[in-house]
Parts: sequence; structure tokens; C-alpha cells
Amino acid sequence: MHSPIYMVFFLLIIIWLPVIVFFAKNKKLSKKQKIYTSIVPILFTIVDIALCLGLINILTMHAPKVASTIIMAHLFTLVPALIYILFAIIDMAVLRILKKQFKSRYIIGAPIAILIILALIQGVCNKHNFVIQKAVINTPNLPEQFNPLKIVAITDLHLGSLMGNSTQYINNVVDSINQLNADLVFLVGDIVTYHASEMYKYIPTLRRIKAKIGKYAVLGNHDYGDYYPFEDAAQRLNNLNNLKTAYEGTGFILLNNESVVVEKDSTQTITILGIENWGSGRFSKYGNLPKTVNQARISNFNILLSHDPTSWQQLVLPNYNNINLTISGHTHAMQMSIAKPKLSPSSIIYKQWNGLYKNNNQYLYVSRGVGYTVLPFRIGQPAEITYIVVNNEKN
Repeated sequence: MHSPIYMVFFLLIIIWLPVIVFFAKNKKLSKKQKIYTSIVPILFTIVDIALCLGLINILTMHAPKVASTIIMAHLFTLVPALIYILFAIIDMAVLRILKKQFKSRYIIGAPIAILIILALIQGVCNKHNFVIQKAVINTPNLPEQFNPLKIVAITDLHLGSLMGNSTQYINNVVDSINQLNADLVFLVGDIVTYHASEMYKYIPTLRRIKAKIGKYAVLGNHDYGDYYPFEDAAQRLNNLNNLKTAYEGTGFILLNNESVVVEKDSTQTITILGIENWGSGRFSKYGNLPKTVNQARISNFNILLSHDPTSWQQLVLPNYNNINLTISGHTHAMQMSIAKPKLSPSSIIYKQWNGLYKNNNQYLYVSRGVGYTVLPFRIGQPAEITYIVVNNEKN
């Protein structure tokens, strides 16, 4: 999900160009002032263009933590400076047009810039703070012998992108999962960011996850290695096979357009379906839901694991009313929100992007994930371990 980063850099370029022109043509400025107000923005613009033309893209593939550091440094310095300068331009325009002093750069610009810096600091410090996010579903479809059904889901670990003491962080996540004493534990895609090797050192830790019934997983868009510059398709396939082998070491059963049936007796069953990544737009469509459903033994209560939540709106709801619960991730809730949790950029891109959704008697839960990509922060959208309790509403 790199496009938002490119959008930020292009936006910065668009903003800088009129700033340069304004200061360069301002006759009231001395030559020294014009150097500071014109050449410095030009240098920043050149840096932005370089980043947009591929530097960040190259670094995110080969050195994601270096790329994250560069981007964060850019946000800490350039964005607050831009805000201050824009309000300075407003002050100059008011002075020229109305012949009045207007100090919005001090009254508005500086406080906003400081708030942004504080929010970024808080977001970086909060990147490894997670919450147990509980959701309760009441449905008549759940077999009574499974009542209540306790589900834990984690998504978007992005192990290669984690910074700081990531091993301890994942250990803490696992400890918290085990304390929930779940019947089922699901890992719903994007366990890595670019390469299967990101997963290797965490295998013993993930193997510690316990579930009474079983542990199941599906692949996300990042897991296929599509964003890594492999020399050929054979290397990419080998990387994917290595990832699947690593999953075996964790004790999770990987469902690639497959399903399993959990039963208490021949009439009390739950079916877990898992499709490979299927996302609308530019995201990969390896998932085959028709094949998965047709080959499955459909039960009283059916759970679909699908990394990208757009599959619920576009595939599940129009065609499969026997899929009772879909669990997804992918959005990260954009790792940020303003003022209230609902005010997130993610809500512009995705119709279902965070939390529990219902359509008649079908449910979707979108987890905002455990990890992060590109930007190592979480502002107003903490990482989460999803804890879903399904009750038979007749009891």
C-alpha cells in the first residue's frame, strides 16, 4: 500500500512550486532572503522528486527500515515547515491586499505544525502498543455444541517492517493471544512485507500460539513477493514455497482456496474456508471463492478468511448467503485517524475498513492489524488482537 506515500510527496511538490514563485517574485525581499525562501524550497522539491521517482520504492524493497526512517524524517521536518510557510504566505497576501498585519503563521500555523510533530512522536511511540478488540456476534446459525465460539484473529504482522525490539513485541502479542484461551486462532494474511525470510526468526514464537480447536491462516497481497524484485518467476515461486514451509513450522494450517470442517458430531459442524488474496482494483486476485465453496462441505456456520475486505462486498454478499462470518485485514485503518476513530483516510478508500459490519445475517470483521508498513507509527488507530465471541442467540 505505497500509493498514499507517493500521493504525499506529489502533494508536497504541488505545494512547493507556488511557494517558490511567490517568494522569488517578491520585490520586498533581499537577495539573501530570496535564497532562503526560494533555493531551499527548490532543494526540497528536488528531494521529493527523487523520492517519487523510485528511491523510496527501491529502499522499501531492499531496506524497508531505512526507507521508513527517511520518510519519517521527511514528515517530521517538511510537513510542519510547509504548514508554517503557507500561513506566512497568507500573512503576506493580507498585508499586500488589505495593508494590515495578520500573524496567522504564529496564531494558527505554528500551533498546527507543533501538533503534527507531537502526533508523529506519539504515533511512533505507540507503534508497539496493541489492544484486545472484542466483538460479539449473536446468530441462530451457530451449532449449540460450539456455543459460545471464541475466535482470535491477527492480521498484517508485516514482520520485516517491524522496528525496535520486534521479537519482544511479537512475544507479547502471542502471550496475550494465549491468555484469551480461544477455540480458533486465525492469521489473516500479510505475515511478511516483501520476502519469506522475514518470517524465519519468528517461527518459534508463532508456534507458541495455542487454540483448542485449531490454527488456520491465509495469504495476503504482500505474502506472494509481488513487491520484491525477483529475477524471474521461478525465484518468486520458490519464495512463496518457502513461506508456505515456514507456516508449517508455526503450526498454522494454510488454506489456499481450501476449507476444513470442524465437527462435534455429524450434525454439529463448522466450516472454515480460506481463499488466497482477492482484492479490488490493483491488488492481486489469486483467490477463487467459487472453487473454494464448491469443494467445501457447507455447515450450519461457515467462516471465511479473506485478507482483503473488498471481497466481502463484491464476492460474498452477492453470491454466498451461507457464509456467516468473514474475517479480513489489509486496511491497517491507515494507521491513523484524526479527532475520532471514524475520521481516518482509510474510510475514503474502503467502505468496510475497521471493525464489525453486518448485512442481514452475514458479518464481516476488518482487523486493523498487528504490524505496520512504510510508516512506523499508529496515530489514533492502535494495533489490535481481534477477539470475536459468537453466541447462539437462542440461548
